[in-house]
Amino acid sequence: MTRITLAAVFWGTTVSLVPAADVAYGYWTKLFAFGDSYSDSGAGCVDGNGPTAIVYAAQELDIPFTHATDPKAGTRGRNYAVSGAQTGEGEGRRIKDARLGYGMRNQVRDFVAGVKSGMITLDPEHTLFFIAGGLNDRRLETSTTTENLTQIVRQLHAAGARHFFVALLPTQIPAFAEVGTRLNPALEALPAALLQEFPDSDIRSSLWGRFFDAVMLEPARFGITLSGSRAGQVDTGARSRIIGIAFRDASGSAGRAEPT
Repeated sequence: MTRITLAAVFWGTTVSLVPAADVAYGYWTKLFAFGDSYSDSGAGCVDGNGPTAIVYAAQELDIPFTHATDPKAGTRGRNYAVSGAQTGEGEGRRIKDARLGYGMRNQVRDFVAGVKSGMITLDPEHTLFFIAGGLNDRRLETSTTTENLTQIVRQLHAAGARHFFVALLPTQIPAFAEVGTRLNPALEALPAALLQEFPDSDIRSSLWGRFFDAVMLEPARFGITLSGSRAGQVDTGARSRIIGIAFRDASGSAGRAEPT
């Protein structure tokens, strides 16, 4: 699969297909992410055998990036995602050294506090914000999830964010199939609604979830070969790396091109 095709699948927007190398490297200087276990890289609990897709994306874009609770984070971009998070409020709980269920609105509040204190700085034109949540919202109404995500974008925008990607969800993970299928139509419509409120911003859907499903269902299509006891399973680290590369390739167009 070519890098342009990867980009189209991952982001799901029709854009001027500028080769990623022409734009992505050096254009984006920071990345901030908010979500649940499918993005968590240490702020909560890493639930997998390798980095999540957003971590690989930062590596591919050559963006310094770490988890939000890293005491040595410095000026790097930060991943606030916490395993078990819902899109709304939630203080979560601790199990030994792991933090679980810290809500996405709490994550955003921490980011905003960091900006206000001067601990976090960003150049709005060269900073990406990735928002991927909803799989843990099975007990919430769809309207509650979309309102939570809308409030998240409002808070981030007030703090200086201008480039957003709001992810659609996987629908092929058995434990999350129902909620992903239920929420995706509303999530797909959300960027257009948000752009009415924030016309100075670039707010797009990411087909992260659909690409996640595609790699899981057809690993050979993406160069993953499994055999023996692993047949029918997809290594989470390998899957995340492929999705991260797609993130890099698609982000090149976000820096210059407008959706058509």
